[in-house]
Amino acid sequence: MEVEFSTLHNEHSQHIDRWLNFAIASKTKQLILDFTCVQQPSEPYSFPFQLFDAANGSYLQYMKLASVSLNQTTNIKFLLNLSKLELVDVKITDEELGNLLSNCKVLEFLGISHCLMLTCLILPHSLNHLKHLHVSHCPLLQEIELNFGLITLDYEGLLIPLAQPSTLRNICIKLSDLFSALPYIFTKLPSALLRLEMLTLRCQEIEV
Repeated sequence: MEVEFSTLHNEHSQHIDRWLNFAIASKTKQLILDFTCVQQPSEPYSFPFQLFDAANGSYLQYMKLASVSLNQTTNIKFLLNLSKLELVDVKITDEELGNLLSNCKVLEFLGISHCLMLTCLILPHSLNHLKHLHVSHCPLLQEIELNFGLITLDYEGLLIPLAQPSTLRNICIKLSDLFSALPYIFTKLPSALLRLEMLTLRCQEIEV
């Protein structure tokens, strides 16, 4: 099920909840809620995790949430078969994201963009199946802790050093200031990427 409305937010939660209940009853495998708008609402739609449980949410394999709020992410039981998750402009803290990911046992793809509250992204060791990570435009993000098994990293934003050796084979990095990052890229990055096969560097210089 796919719902895209730029004017919907938490004031319309009753209507959105009805759509979600319909999706649950239909045993949907794909759920997209996109409420992206130019002017952000005072209170984005709060995703109702309580509507799902291990039985009615077990069919869900792909979920994309845009311009929503995620909280109360503990004890989530319905993401057992979720293989792809995309979060765009989502209101979520580091702790809430960690709780959410710890329940995605078979996740293979994770995309995070424009999440303005995130400062640290730690991938739980329980994400044994995670192979692809895309991160972009999270301005407060200062640390990314990778788990073993990750193959592809697509990153756009300010330079964030990789803290430990990883199994990454393919990396695409787009930096706003590539030249200031060159010393790290040529001296320290190789020691953290022992299995690297392809490295793509892109620079988007800002003209003043």
